[in-house]
Amino acid sequence: MKGTSGYSGLLTLLILAGVFPGCTGDSLEGTIVFQSSRDGNFEIYAMAADGSSQRRLTFSPANDILPRWSPDGRNITFASDRDGNWEIYAMRADGSMQQRLTHGEGSNTSPFWSPDGRKIYFISTRDVINGEIYRMDPDGSGAERMTNDSTVKDRPVISRRGPHVVYVINDRGRYSLAVFEPDRGPSTPITPAQFNSVDPSFDHDGVKVLFTADRDGAPEVYEVARNGGELKRLTFDGTGARTPCATSSEHHILISEKGSIYMYSLQERAKKMLSYKGDSAPDWFPR
Repeated sequence: MKGTSGYSGLLTLLILAGVFPGCTGDSLEGTIVFQSSRDGNFEIYAMAADGSSQRRLTFSPANDILPRWSPDGRNITFASDRDGNWEIYAMRADGSMQQRLTHGEGSNTSPFWSPDGRKIYFISTRDVINGEIYRMDPDGSGAERMTNDSTVKDRPVISRRGPHVVYVINDRGRYSLAVFEPDRGPSTPITPAQFNSVDPSFDHDGVKVLFTADRDGAPEVYEVARNGGELKRLTFDGTGARTPCATSSEHHILISEKGSIYMYSLQERAKKMLSYKGDSAPDWFPR
């Protein structure tokens, strides 16, 4: 009986640690792009869903950050200060054919594709210093301003199930999330202003918003409906989970913590390290 009890205890520890195949997304197939400071400055890398086949895609002496897949997986957008100003760039999935999409009109950052791949949303200070949300064609033409108010904005993301655009508001150092529908009216807050909410992304179904907040002390990942409502906490280990990203599985998300990227099981509350060399801001493509 003593031996059986010991085995049972070990079994519990293994389950909690996410060792058994499947509980931390071992069977998932996909490709992850991310930013990494492993080379002394930020560059864009890609890897398989299990953390293997890591490869560098950009080779700039400046910083290349915040990569985002196009909906068809053929292209990746990112922000870079390689030309002395923050601009939006695009490249093929293998890192080839890098081209600049914006050209020196203020600071241009945080690109994100529309679900149909016809537009790229981004933040720009070209008209006002606080930054507004713009959108442009994939070749950089046809830029148009989408918001017009006094708030400082960052990190727009778009639901694949509808026109909802969620973004970060910086109100004198306090961060919250707001949502708007292009051409359909003003923005609406979806998280309280009394604690910091950052790093928004949409969940596997495009219905709820994943984000990071410090409401319970250390940064943890939460979710909220895209129109606001009750907040639900998703991570619980107190080690500073950031930049959540949905995967092909409704039960698994990507998170980054202190220079490492993890696959996190929402059911088991277990995580598996995928990379650990100054890596963050992952984005998932299902192939």
